[in-house]
Amino acid sequence: MKIRNIFLVIAFAVPVIFNSCSNDDDEIIDDNPLRDLIIDSELCRVQKVINANLKNVFTYQYLPKYPELLDFYYEYDPLSGQVKASHKYIYGPASGGRVRVDTSFYFIGDLYMFPAGQFVNAYVYHYTNYGDGFDRLDSVEVFFYTGFEDEPFGHKGTIYYEFNEKDLLETEFYLDRVDTDAGNFRDNYGIEYTYDTKGRLTEWNYYNFEDRLTYYEKYELTDYLKPNYKFTVIPQLAWANRFAPSKLTVPRYVGSAISGTSVYNYRYQVNSKKYIVEKVVIFSPGVEQVLELITYECRNE
Repeated sequence: MKIRNIFLVIAFAVPVIFNSCSNDDDEIIDDNPLRDLIIDSELCRVQKVINANLKNVFTYQYLPKYPELLDFYYEYDPLSGQVKASHKYIYGPASGGRVRVDTSFYFIGDLYMFPAGQFVNAYVYHYTNYGDGFDRLDSVEVFFYTGFEDEPFGHKGTIYYEFNEKDLLETEFYLDRVDTDAGNFRDNYGIEYTYDTKGRLTEWNYYNFEDRLTYYEKYELTDYLKPNYKFTVIPQLAWANRFAPSKLTVPRYVGSAISGTSVYNYRYQVNSKKYIVEKVVIFSPGVEQVLELITYECRNE
């Protein structure tokens, strides 16, 4: 895949893409009124992820009135235990009487330490309605906080998504607005996703602004279910990436260049619903280390 070529195509196609999105005028709502909408729920909702030192890695908070919907989650520094970043989600109506994410916000540190209305980055989601309750995410506009109370949203760039004939996410690419002071072509990137015959994610490759492969992950999968640690608003990707890997292959670096691979093998403990509750890395036969302990709230079925 030539990410740079895709960037050029998208740069000229922006007006067409945004004209094709439907329901972009939906009112953004928080937790009310959602009561008349259909809310999809996972069998087990992750509550907390801690490391071997019993330090938080992620914690999740759900809407009190609608516990199926994630309100926000924290990422932590694994050494200090301090909140490193926060991610907040706002929901709205989708086609077929369902719920979807309309906007999300990113904060450095604890979101409650920020003044009301302030953020680091905001993301506005654009969908196409294909009917029968199916809205597919086409693009996400990325905004930065301008510091101006009357116009806080500065448009930084846009993430675009392409799906294959099986409705699996095939490519993701980001195009920054280099015509603004906040723009930087070095922020551009592309990601390719690869699946097995069952539609399960087995590999993804990250390309930088120079269309150079700078990171990848390859998986050999188990039948065990993992939580989506970093919440995704793309249902197809969340579903495809729900299985925990028995083996993970990532690049090894010499300086900033990829030189070989690193391979990690894992063992898991799971709950009665096959969600992993303990993740162990295997260094060699008989030599193991606990990486994560995970807690959930599960439906009784």
